[in-house]
Amino acid sequence: MLSLHFEPIRQDEVEDEAIHYQAYVNSFSRERVLLHPLTYVVTQDNSDLSHVDLWYERDAWREFGDYNLYRLILRK
Repeated sequence: MLSLHFEPIRQDEVEDEAIHYQAYVNSFSRERVLLHPLTYVVTQDNSDLSHVDLWYERDAWREFGDYNLYRLILRK
């Protein structure tokens, strides 16, 4: 909207990006996870952590208002 020639995002652009993101998620391997290991994850109650759970075990957690903080341990 700040552009002189503003064009809203088209549905096909949204669909293309969703496909690219799914390919990114599917490309993860143990080797790739080891390049950038996580120590913590911050979520809301309704967050889907199924992809995190593939590579990590969630350990201790603390509640901060509407958010949860989990410590992560890389699965062996």
